[in-house]
Amino acid sequence: DWQWSDVMTIFVVFFLAAGASCAYINKIKIEKEHMIFMAFTVAGGFWFLIFRKNIDQDITGYLVLFLHLTAVYWLISLGGKRLYNCLNECCILDLLKGLFCFPAMHGYRLILACCNGAACLINKSKRNQQQMKQALLGILFSIPLFLIVICLLITADHTFWQFCNNISSLAQPNSLTIIQLIMTGVVALYLFGLFYGCFYVASQGKTKKLTVAPSVASGFMILFLLVYTLFFVVKLGSIPASLRQIEEGTLLTSTYARNGFFQLCWIASINFVIFTGIKWYAAERKKSLTVQLSILGFQTLGFIILAFSRMQFYIVNYGLTFKRVFTTWFMGVLFITFLLMILSLVKKFNAVRLSVYLA
Repeated sequence: DWQWSDVMTIFVVFFLAAGASCAYINKIKIEKEHMIFMAFTVAGGFWFLIFRKNIDQDITGYLVLFLHLTAVYWLISLGGKRLYNCLNECCILDLLKGLFCFPAMHGYRLILACCNGAACLINKSKRNQQQMKQALLGILFSIPLFLIVICLLITADHTFWQFCNNISSLAQPNSLTIIQLIMTGVVALYLFGLFYGCFYVASQGKTKKLTVAPSVASGFMILFLLVYTLFFVVKLGSIPASLRQIEEGTLLTSTYARNGFFQLCWIASINFVIFTGIKWYAAERKKSLTVQLSILGFQTLGFIILAFSRMQFYIVNYGLTFKRVFTTWFMGVLFITFLLMILSLVKKFNAVRLSVYLA
């Protein structure tokens, strides 16, 4: 009795085999870091095999996202397409390249490859290959207009409509089959573009690091620092009133615990992008900029502590569930990540790499 989780695990195995085969064909040396990302991908794939049964609080969607990100990052690291060929603050840009740029820029090459393959099967001469490829592309590009013409002809003549209806009744494909075929084509184009971009597009050499002036970075942060300070002043003053409302029964515990929790997590994530971006792209890190980054880091720790306390307040009153275990883990990892990033301002080390491995 096959389940979709079994298919997902098999897909991961074939994906890893395809990536390893491309590395072998292109004579790419598999390094220790590549093995770590491959281990993450394998772990994500085996999760679906181990936890086959539905659980009360399903986190399958998060696992699919995790598996996608680790697999894509493994592939671009194996193909040597990272900006600085290491795991650092630019990992988000590297992921965006693998997730969107490569599939969008090179997915169409699958159609060209199919056309070329069909031409080779029909005739091996170069001239006929080119003609066949051009003809197949012409047919492909004519399909949207062809469908419009068919619709116009059907509405124009009842006899022709009846003829087309008789033909369509022979096959009778259901809507699910059509959707599956369309999605299969989309996924095929996506994966082909991803693999082609990672292994068969020449690297542009050493990328020149973009920089911004320290004054620009400082000015960019100042509004965030001010509004965060104002938020903490207002929030700390409102906590006693909220607890009093809970005791009186006018405010539900669940409402208080959940209100703003996800927003605080998003703010912490945004601050991560701001912190790492300015730390990496500032042309010169002056003392004032380092102080501002430290303040932003400590303010983010405050947001994390506030969100963590709300979640613990919720757990104390309503118990520990599967999702709440991972939520607590997420807050802990986020706290340690920002702590490492603040320490990296004083002593130079790769805080992002340590945080990713820890996560």
